[in-house]
Amino acid sequence: MGSLLKNTIIYSLGRVLPQAVNFILLPIYSEYLSPTQYGIIESMVVFSTILTVIFSFATERSMFRIYYDYKKEDDKKKFIGNTTILITISATFFLGLIFALHRPISKIYSDIPFDPYFVYAIFIAYATTFAYIPQSLFQVKEKAFAFFITSILAFLLEILLTIYFLIITKEEAIGLLKAKLIANLLMIPLYLYIIKRESSFQIDRAIIKNIFLFSLPMMPILLTSWVMNMSNRIFIENYFTLQEVGIFSMASKLSSVVTILLGALFTAYNPMFYRLASNEDQLIAKNKIQELNQLLVAAIFMVSFVVVLFSKEVVFILNSRYQEAVFYIPILVLANAINYLAGIYSLMIYQNKKSQIIMYIYIIGAVFSVIFNYVLVPQFGAFGASWVNVIASLMILLLSIYYAKKNYYIPLQYTYILLGLAISVIILYINNCINISILFFIVKIVLVLVVCFVLYKKRKLININV
Repeated sequence: MGSLLKNTIIYSLGRVLPQAVNFILLPIYSEYLSPTQYGIIESMVVFSTILTVIFSFATERSMFRIYYDYKKEDDKKKFIGNTTILITISATFFLGLIFALHRPISKIYSDIPFDPYFVYAIFIAYATTFAYIPQSLFQVKEKAFAFFITSILAFLLEILLTIYFLIITKEEAIGLLKAKLIANLLMIPLYLYIIKRESSFQIDRAIIKNIFLFSLPMMPILLTSWVMNMSNRIFIENYFTLQEVGIFSMASKLSSVVTILLGALFTAYNPMFYRLASNEDQLIAKNKIQELNQLLVAAIFMVSFVVVLFSKEVVFILNSRYQEAVFYIPILVLANAINYLAGIYSLMIYQNKKSQIIMYIYIIGAVFSVIFNYVLVPQFGAFGASWVNVIASLMILLLSIYYAKKNYYIPLQYTYILLGLAISVIILYINNCINISILFFIVKIVLVLVVCFVLYKKRKLININV
């Protein structure tokens, strides 16, 4: 079995098992949390996500590319140590700054009190920052099993605490935030132990400069990515209600199955791409990367197709208060699929260390996102916000293709992409027109099994030993 497939399976277990249980618990969440309470939770998750980007200053992202520039083990340890120092200083500085600016920050979500909700979200982001180095380290060293163990441990702590605070003590939204914070705090000693074992804390100006040159352009990229994918909740909350935010967030949560599964695949693929692209024999390297890219495209379509195909059945088991979510899921899944296609081209640009280009691409995408959110959300609510994600993602994809051609370009097979898209649209349209039934559910399962069998017969796509 190729190392890509092997690592993908392990990364998938580390990412998917926790998320799978969270999806199993969604009916419980929908029972114990009203859409308004769930809207508060997801709003704080959005806020916490952007804070983790600010706290880390994106310095951990340099590990995925710059780590391979250092050939000696001592230099690699020094690089990890300097990255850790930068993240710690950055996170602590911005933690203090956020509390100093708490009044204007609390106006982001005008209906949610700063204390306790924002306070919990801020400390969750700070604690989460310390997980970035060990998780990134395991990925660049291709230690998928270690990644799996730490991910599962963190998940088990959070899920046990969530059950306690939500079901036993019935603390609703504040209980879920409390569970996330305590779980992250309990994991910090393990993260610090891993970092200490793999690091050398000798400040090196050349390494720090190298980190900043790569990471600084990543900050606008990550911030604008947040604007495109999550700021729509702020628009919905300002023009409508937290209940609408809750329903839209539930749809986003269900559609994020695509992100979870494909994220595991890309987690395994990223270091392999850079390793292959740095190979001296570029002809062999590009042929292997092209074959791997074909696998990625097939995975993007397959995962997206299955998620939308069974979305009606999944929403059906939720509390009736969340049934409207089914209308948003196909649109959000489409946006996620386009993002991952763009991600393939982004790697081609990153290979030449042109992170500034990616920065400009995402800034343009963010501008489009804000403009269209401003225009569409007041008129169409969550439905408009869903289509804004698609518009912004398409803009990024087109720009990524254009600039990839000027860098380490490896073309995809567009004919197969368009054919797969056309077939998927037809099948999903039929699915939307037919009501839920046991017979139709069985038919869909058979359809998926047939497609999987066909892909298996084409298994030479995945028998790539890298």
